Amino acid sequence: MPDLPQPPDQSAPIVLPAFGLVEAERVLAHDDLFAVVRDKYPISPGHTLIIARRAIARFQDLTALEKERLVFWVERAQQHLSAGSFRRRHAIGESFR
Repeated sequence: MPDLPQPPDQSAPIVLPAFGLVEAERVLAHDDLFAVVRDKYPISPGHTLIIARRAIARFQDLTALEKERLVFWVERAQQHLSAGSFRRRHAIGESFR
C-alpha cells in the first residue's frame, strides 16, 4: 500500500495540472501522486475531488501504481464522507485510520 501522505502544508497552496493554484484550506490530504481536494464549486455537500499530481489526459494514462493509489484514495474518501468525518486539513496520519 502507499506510503502515508504528509499533512498538507496549511500555509501554502499547491499547484495541480489543469486546476492551477489550489488554496491550502481546500486540500484535505495529499501524497506524491494525488491530492484530495474540497470542490470549490460543489454540486452537493461534501463534493470532493481526487486530482493527480501530474498531467494526465485519460484514466488509461495512469500507471498501475497510480491506479492502485487512486482506488486507495477513493475508498478513504468514501469511508470518511459516509461517516461524516472527512473534515478539511486532515491527512491520513490524523484521521484516515
